Order: sequence, then structure tokens, then C-alpha cells
Amino acid sequence: MRSAYNYTLVERHKQKLYIPYVGLEFSGWTMLICMLLGVLVGMIVIGVPLSLIFGDYAYVIALVITAIIETVVVTLVTEIDRESGKNKLLTIYYRSVKRYQLIYDDKGKRHYLSNLHPAYLPEYQGLHAIERAFSDHQTQGKSQTGVTIHYVDTGLDTGPAILQKHVPIYPDDTLETLEQRIHACEHELYPQALKQIFKGE
Repeated sequence: MRSAYNYTLVERHKQKLYIPYVGLEFSGWTMLICMLLGVLVGMIVIGVPLSLIFGDYAYVIALVITAIIETVVVTLVTEIDRESGKNKLLTIYYRSVKRYQLIYDDKGKRHYLSNLHPAYLPEYQGLHAIERAFSDHQTQGKSQTGVTIHYVDTGLDTGPAILQKHVPIYPDDTLETLEQRIHACEHELYPQALKQIFKGE
């Protein structure tokens, strides 16, 4: 029995070499020719410097190194990551180098994951943000908190803010009334943030 994994997406990318940003896609004989040209370039770029050290054996070493690099790269760009829907090389780049989690739609457009946080970051990062703000109101007279919608990165509520808005804390507030006011603000901001994300702003 097949899983819910998108096999159509896999077949569309299977055995194809896609160069991001340039928009070039190679398959079949074209990909084979590109790989051979890659070996030639690799032997020149790697082999010439190594020839100063290893002499005639340098080009054999360069051929082996180039072949290994090409095998790894082609394997990564022709395999589709389940979660992102893109090839594994791009997925590794965005998650390990750019350090963002990404979502791709069916047209291949990337979207950052966003998070709705019930505080005006960087205040009250992490859990129980409303409770902590209300506690500070009671003990320190804090008069406002807020709502933040931000991009997700590897830190704890440290991603770049998309939208933020302060929420007042009134003297006669209870935790329940403050929660209601914050949730109302969340319902107001989130559609605006989604529109901003989809517009690529």
C-alpha cells in the first residue's frame, strides 16, 4: 500500500538536475553531458594545483575527488525531501546554512514558517507569556504587553518580526480578560501577516 507521499512530485523531479535561481533543469543525455563537463572542469581546477605536489598522479586523484563530489551532488539534487517537497541539496542549504525552516507550495515557491506569540517580543519569550505579563502587572505595575507574529528560526522566539502590536493591561484586568484582549489582537493581526507573507514583503 502506498503512503500519502506525493509520488507525482517525485516522478517530476526524478533523474533531473535542477540549478536553482538560474532556472535550468537537465535530464537524460543533457545531464550526462553536464556531468562529463563537470569532471573535465574538476580535473582542471583540482588537478592543476595538485600536480605541483603529486606530479602525474594528481589528475587521477582529481578525477576521483570530482567523481565523488558529482555523485553526492547529483544524488542530493535528484532526491526529494518529504517535508519541503524540494530536492535535498536545497533543503540542506536552507536548514543548515540559512537556518530557516521552509514550506514549498505546489508551484515551488518557498515560504518561511511563521509563529504567533502572545507578547511583544523580545519580551516574554517562551511559554506562559500572558501569565508572566499579568504577574508583572500585579507585582510591578506593568501597563502593556502585546502580540508578535514572526518568522521561525532556530532560536526561541527570536525570528524576525512580521507584525507587532501592543495590548494594554488595565488596572481592573483579570488573567481571563487579558487573555481575551490578546486573543482578539491575534485574530486581528494574523490575517494581515498572512497577506504580507504571501505578497513576499
